[in-house]
Amino acid sequence: MGIHDGKSELGISRNNCQNNCHELTGLTLGVDGMLWLTQMITGNNHILAKVNMIPRQDITSELHMKLTERWHIWRAMDVTLLFVFDGCRNPTKSGTNDDRQKKKKG
Repeated sequence: MGIHDGKSELGISRNNCQNNCHELTGLTLGVDGMLWLTQMITGNNHILAKVNMIPRQDITSELHMKLTERWHIWRAMDVTLLFVFDGCRNPTKSGTNDDRQKKKKG
């Protein structure tokens, strides 16, 4: 995702690990909000157990705490986070999305 914050344009994704955190100081970082939430749920056994309980348990406070922890880490490095949640399909990602669909079918 590319974010232009008036200082520079930064393209970063979970598949591109070439930037280290200190190179991002002073920039705005676009964050896939749903990806972060999914990683927090699947990466934390305590939260994951609550999701799988019947009846399902409320995990809002745990997710809020984990999200806040990550936010504080980035803010300490002077990185502004811009959370993006799914909206309209991005036409610039159509090739990537087509490839993903082919892999799922094949």
